[in-house]
Amino acid sequence: MDWLKFSYHSPPLLYDSIIAFLTTGFLIFRKNKTLSTYWLAGFFLGDMLLFTAYFASFSIFADWGAFHRYVSCLVMFGNASLVAFSYYYPKTERPREAFVVTLLSFLVASLAYVHFIWNTWKMEKIYSFEAQIYTFDFGEEVGLVIMLLFLLALINLLRKTVRYSGYEGRFSSLLRRPVSIFSLQYPRFLFGKFLVGLIKIIKPVGKEAEAVRGFAIPVFAHILVALLNVFVKTDRISYELYSFLFATSTMFILYNMGTVYINNSTEPTTFRVKLVGISLGTILFFIGIVGNLTLYALEKDYDEKRLLELGMLKNSIQAGNFDRMGKNVKYVLSSSDLEGRYKKSYTILFEGEHGFTPEELLQSEAKEIAFKTRHLIPKLKKKLLGLSTEELEKIAFDSLNAITIQNEKRSFRKVGDRLYTAYRFEANEKVYEIGFDYSQYRSYIHDISKLLIATMLAATILILIFYPLLFSASLVKPLDALLEGVRSVNKGVLEIDIPIRVQDEIGYLSRSFNRMVKSIRLAKVKLEDYANNLEHKVQDRTKEVQARMEEIKALKEHQDGDYFLTSLLTKPLFINSNKSENVLTTFFNKQKKQFVFRNRQGELGGDLCVTGNLRLGKEYSYKRYIMAVNADAMGKSMQGAGGALVMGVVINSIMARSAANNRILDKTPEEWLKDTYNEIHSIFKSFDGSMVISATLFLISEETGKSYFINAEHPFTILYRDEKAEFIDDTIYIRKLGLDINNEFLIQEFQFKKGDVVFLGSDGRDDIRLDIDSRLINEDETLVLKHVEKAKGDLDLLITEIEKAGEITDDLSILRIEFLHPKVEETSEEDVITTYELSLNENYEKAKELVRQGDLENAKLLLEKESPSGINSFKVYRLLGLICLKLKEHDTCISSLNRALEQQADDLEIWYYLSVAYKRTKDYDKSIETSLKALDSKEHEIPVLLNLCDCYRLTGNTTKAVEYLALLDKKDPGNPLAEKIRQRL
Repeated sequence: MDWLKFSYHSPPLLYDSIIAFLTTGFLIFRKNKTLSTYWLAGFFLGDMLLFTAYFASFSIFADWGAFHRYVSCLVMFGNASLVAFSYYYPKTERPREAFVVTLLSFLVASLAYVHFIWNTWKMEKIYSFEAQIYTFDFGEEVGLVIMLLFLLALINLLRKTVRYSGYEGRFSSLLRRPVSIFSLQYPRFLFGKFLVGLIKIIKPVGKEAEAVRGFAIPVFAHILVALLNVFVKTDRISYELYSFLFATSTMFILYNMGTVYINNSTEPTTFRVKLVGISLGTILFFIGIVGNLTLYALEKDYDEKRLLELGMLKNSIQAGNFDRMGKNVKYVLSSSDLEGRYKKSYTILFEGEHGFTPEELLQSEAKEIAFKTRHLIPKLKKKLLGLSTEELEKIAFDSLNAITIQNEKRSFRKVGDRLYTAYRFEANEKVYEIGFDYSQYRSYIHDISKLLIATMLAATILILIFYPLLFSASLVKPLDALLEGVRSVNKGVLEIDIPIRVQDEIGYLSRSFNRMVKSIRLAKVKLEDYANNLEHKVQDRTKEVQARMEEIKALKEHQDGDYFLTSLLTKPLFINSNKSENVLTTFFNKQKKQFVFRNRQGELGGDLCVTGNLRLGKEYSYKRYIMAVNADAMGKSMQGAGGALVMGVVINSIMARSAANNRILDKTPEEWLKDTYNEIHSIFKSFDGSMVISATLFLISEETGKSYFINAEHPFTILYRDEKAEFIDDTIYIRKLGLDINNEFLIQEFQFKKGDVVFLGSDGRDDIRLDIDSRLINEDETLVLKHVEKAKGDLDLLITEIEKAGEITDDLSILRIEFLHPKVEETSEEDVITTYELSLNENYEKAKELVRQGDLENAKLLLEKESPSGINSFKVYRLLGLICLKLKEHDTCISSLNRALEQQADDLEIWYYLSVAYKRTKDYDKSIETSLKALDSKEHEIPVLLNLCDCYRLTGNTTKAVEYLALLDKKDPGNPLAEKIRQRL
């Protein structure tokens, strides 16, 4: 068998053939195959024929080996099958298109195949030294058809990837199709489709899209491998490197395609197939790598031996002594033409057996030049336009002749039908060439290659036959037993126990399976017992549930009785006892906790509203006042109701002592408020913090509308005036009743005007769930102002607006106070801002008197007439600024207080009031500047610190805000306003 000589390229193609053969067999013999499986098997069959034909061509050292091309060209039908697979996997959505394109693909492949056979049947067979095979100088059309079918399959797979993949990204808006293709938005739509399609290909969403993209990647890799042939044709890489890359990459590609199909196929497969396939692929791959490295080293060894022999013969050749030529040397040539690859003449110095003449040598070179020129001229025509054929032939020859053969490097020569390996060297201005028999080189490689091929075949047989036997006891049989157990359980057979043959993961699974089946058996027994005795068990369980429900019902009724009793106790305490016709009071009080006791509706909570009337002053000069209190006790349901009950009893007791039997108390409003506060606070303080209450307590002069109030950490009081709602107070000075208090007790004042409406309310007005689904709670304390404005000061409409805003999550109480009009001027009471010494200035004296009477507007007008250059201008500006601060005319207030400070800059109190005015105008930087100058004020130290913290927060200076909060914590620990600022930070 002299024709069988394995070459350097034979082993790599063998393991490709084995992988393709086994994959084809696996797909063909699968059960319940789909149509796409048949088409994929056709593709692998085509590749198997290609690799087998290549393996044969690299192994047959005879000219009839050129007919391997008739087998390798059948790969076109495999690629046509791949096109069909791209249409039918995982499903076909365009059956007509799939049928037509598949039919055309096979038709084109058939025409190309017939065309190839027709043109090569009687064509001369040539030997390619680079590829080491006999072949035909024909077949570019076949390569184009193969590439065309690959591209068609790739395009279809990418198209299906885009179709199957979902997308909800940022470019979705670009996919809205315009009404007309002539729209200016149509290019944007096309760009969006391209961009989103590219994203879907790169990162597909969905199992089907990922599976189709998984096949597109190896098809694209096939195209890249096919393009490597271009680099070989242009001499950019050697044929040895191309052969290695081709064999290795195609094995990976086929292996990857098989893996993608198994992982995404709906057809059943076995663990054994995966185990054997992975083992076989891995072992063959490494044998192939080792084989390539071995053969590469063997070729180097062959060259070294020939060069060593050449070195020993150089001197003899130059001296013309050829007696020492061994039997390996077939010829020795020389030429004095040192330039170029092809020489004009040769001298045959020595010829061994089967020699040749110089003419035969030149004829063989001429034939080689003609062959290479014929392939080079079409490429030159594309680059060099307008040249004649003779000029192109000359350029082609010059290009070929410029590729010189390196000295002492292996080259090849063909003379007639004889093939040689040759080595050149230069000496004495001559080129010498010594030739060896090429078949000797092939035999040298053949001896090692056949061992590698035998190893591959043995490894394949070992893995296919002996691997299942080797793993049978430790892996296959335990798995089969486990699978059989699963099948039995699926059929309802639970009397099964899997034997534990191995103590590994499968053994652990088997033990777990046995325990699971045992649990199912026990559960089945219990279930059958339940089924047989269900009626009795249901009756017993029903009796138990009824007994428990009776107990719960009794407890619930007892609890509702407690609730009902408490509500009966609190209801008489929450009364609107105000009898004034000038100051009207109404209130709304709804507790969160609703209950039914013996068909009676009831409610329970911690909110309360109480009003009443007082007479304060001397018997001959007393004034009538309206008392109004709104409070919210800490805690829910019973705890809050307990606090409200205590508060109701205490405030009604105080009112009974203060106003019973038309009593006139010889007290000022401030004194009465302070005494009332101290009494309530001391009672709640006795509970040691377990019962505290927030409250706002008002005293309003029935005649003038002058009011005095305290706010014990209660929501701010709302003023509705001129269809605008705002807070009367914006700072909390007093802690909840019942808590230790560190800051100074402060009574605030407010002057009612004709038609003013004031609302006192609990925090239920703000605690509104705006969104039921997200459980979003309102955090905007100014939202209630908008409700008041929408309701136009009406209490019923206000409640409606609050309920429309969202779900009320707490007790809700609102007390409405309306001042109709002033009756007479008050002359006996002083305002806080009248503590300054009286001036001798007449207008100033009159203004102070008007302030005492609560007529701030006329007092302001009178002071504005005062000459600023007078001796008492400091007091005038000071009093004017404080009046404007009360009237919320902040610009005039700021101007007046600044003028007062121009005359007496060390008045810390004025600096404090000026900082408040700046803050209300939202000039936070000025407010900070003036607050810092008022820091040393002992009387206003805490308010100044609070103002500084809040202004720094509002200006975004978090560091300073935190710094002054720390100072505030030292001065007044637990201040509620400080806590609110900290939360907002």
